[in-house]
Amino acid sequence: MGALVVRRLLSLVPTLLLVSFGVFALISLVPGDAAVKVAGGDQASTARIEQVRHQLGLDDPFAVQYEHWVTRAAHGDLGRSLVSGERVDTAIWSRLPVTLSIALAALFVCVAVGLPLGLLAGLRPGGIVDRTVLVVTSVAIGVPSFVLAMGLVTVFAVHLRWFEPVGFVRLSASPWQWLRSVTLPALALGAWPAASLARQIRAGIVDALRSPYVRTAWAKGAGVWRVVSIHALKNAAIASLTVVGLQL
Repeated sequence: MGALVVRRLLSLVPTLLLVSFGVFALISLVPGDAAVKVAGGDQASTARIEQVRHQLGLDDPFAVQYEHWVTRAAHGDLGRSLVSGERVDTAIWSRLPVTLSIALAALFVCVAVGLPLGLLAGLRPGGIVDRTVLVVTSVAIGVPSFVLAMGLVTVFAVHLRWFEPVGFVRLSASPWQWLRSVTLPALALGAWPAASLARQIRAGIVDALRSPYVRTAWAKGAGVWRVVSIHALKNAAIASLTVVGLQL
């Protein structure tokens, strides 16, 4: 197991290098001159543009620019924002609590909604509950998150005033206000993953309930809860856990 983990980690190195090189190359192909924009636009003098280009290292060859960037990134130096001037790593860390709060809340919505819907649909495939869940999940998958977010804000924040339309409160400051601030974003971001998880669970449960070991459990007189939770769900959740990990 340890050797497998080491091999996987080592295989990440060339992958990260290839991806970073591709992204770096794409950025260099973006139309326009970054030095001109940073120097003040078309009104900037040639001397000022050349000064900025030298400061940013844009006058170096492409390979040298990439080497400098990778070397600094490997040491944790992600540079500074061209807009605000603050360090990029500082900006990331300052925003990480908000990102994690919304991501974990959305993951909770995904599991709390997708798991029971998938179980209900998979227990009686083809029934009215199954067809209803398929329709609901189809709509949830088809509606973009930003459209759902605007609808939630319009209804629950603007009209009903149950939540604040903007802002974030840290969990340490007020757990209740934190919950109010992340509820709408979590619902908007968690709807699509919940629908996808429900479909995965539904398909896994349908297949598992047709397997011989589940039929044996039914024959032994096991109850519905025992058959589903102990026998069927364990095997049906293998692919679903992969989906949840990718969504996170």
